[in-house]
Amino acid sequence: MLRSYVSLVVSARALPLVTASGAGRLAVGLTDLPLVLVARSATGAYVLAGATVAAFCAGYALLAPWRGRLVDRRRPRRVLVPLAIAKAALLCTLAAVAGHTPSAALLALAALIGASSPPLAASMRIEWQRLLGRRSPRLEQAYALETSVQWSVFVVGPFLAGAVIAAAGARASLVVAAALTVAGGVPFGFLARGAPDARDVERGRLAAAIRLPGMRTLVAATVLTDAALGAVEFAVAAFARDRGQQAIAGVLLGVFCASSVVGGLAYGTRRWQLSTGRRLVMLQAVAMALLLPLPLAQSLVEFGILLALAGAPFAAAWATSSLSVDDVAPPASAGEAYSLLNAGNGVGVALGGAAAGALTQVGGTSAALIAAAFAVGLAALWTLGRLGTLAPRPRTALDRA
Repeated sequence: MLRSYVSLVVSARALPLVTASGAGRLAVGLTDLPLVLVARSATGAYVLAGATVAAFCAGYALLAPWRGRLVDRRRPRRVLVPLAIAKAALLCTLAAVAGHTPSAALLALAALIGASSPPLAASMRIEWQRLLGRRSPRLEQAYALETSVQWSVFVVGPFLAGAVIAAAGARASLVVAAALTVAGGVPFGFLARGAPDARDVERGRLAAAIRLPGMRTLVAATVLTDAALGAVEFAVAAFARDRGQQAIAGVLLGVFCASSVVGGLAYGTRRWQLSTGRRLVMLQAVAMALLLPLPLAQSLVEFGILLALAGAPFAAAWATSSLSVDDVAPPASAGEAYSLLNAGNGVGVALGGAAAGALTQVGGTSAALIAAAFAVGLAALWTLGRLGTLAPRPRTALDRA
């Protein structure tokens, strides 16, 4: 399986881009845990620590379409390099001033860090289109690889953050995240060669990507599907804590994410006959079916085994949504459209986590896990009911470039 991905990266001469993009995105996986710890240490309250992470996520999600639009309108060097440097500077500033500044300033800094995150995933997606061609059958495998890289960030990042925190403290972890942001984002900005076509940009200005019916379908489906992820993340932590093994929560989440990475890679090696829309419905339905047994687990071992199964469809579903973006959005809006999915991801995870917290309070982790299955099942029904909006656009000469 891995051999086919190595062949893809080598034949497309994409290794420098993939490496730089992966390094820059790893910084995201390094950020959440030290943000919580630094804010908790500075304010003495977990409530404000949670608010700091929420501010970071809000800044990231709310401005994600704008950052994607910048990539569509300008060359990557003009967008990614300044954003990477700005985010690194803000991370270092937060590490330096935490404990010596008001809580409101911490929240503002966290929001600015999220807002300045360079859109590396959207930009790498555009680079794959440039390297392979916008209608290449190999794009499906490339998107599966991209999704697996993204999920790997949330496996490797927390472990790396934990190691740095254990060795040098939470502030040092923020500085490492800043270094990775620059080490990945700046080289990627100079390596990327994707450039907007002036005529294509003019056509893309006629309407924002969210006005496209297919994009509304995909964004809403992403919010619902990733609400399930937010609920699972909270429920895993609560399940482990209730059994006196809070430290195991990270391992369990790692199992879930690793399962998704493997599932996404396996998915990308196949050639599919179903349309992307029907595939997305199928994967959402499978995800619901695999989440339903989770409330039955009585032990950590049983829970871990069920999580290893439940994670498998999620990266594949994201890769399919990414491919569907190419069907429903014009090339001029590629960065903005994909960034809308990222925004939907942030909103969904936040809503799912909040709902899971309330449900766990009144019904235990089983209630949160049932809600997770319900959310992704609702996503399947929503997507099925709007399959017509996911039909591919008519091809143009620009699409075939």
